[in-house]
Amino acid sequence: MASSVMETIREDGLRIITKRLPYTKRTRLAILCSVGSAYDPPGYEGLHHYLEHAVHMGTQSRTSHEIRALTEQYFLTHNAETRQTETIYFGEAVFTRIES
Repeated sequence: MASSVMETIREDGLRIITKRLPYTKRTRLAILCSVGSAYDPPGYEGLHHYLEHAVHMGTQSRTSHEIRALTEQYFLTHNAETRQTETIYFGEAVFTRIES
């Protein structure tokens, strides 16, 4: 039987790993960043944990309210955590086919 795990590496180096789960209608997403609290500069302890939260604070094109509304619209659960050597953003959603 062929493996249901697939790895894609984009030109910019982003690694995407997918796994087919035919027995469920849910899909999971995890984004792992290879940087965490061990990389905080001296005098800036907690910087990467702060950056984890800053992702939800808004951008030039989307407010924090818009980001929250999109997250709540598409994800059943979502969270993030900062570890010593990585920061992880993850969520789970119900599979929906979106017309392009």
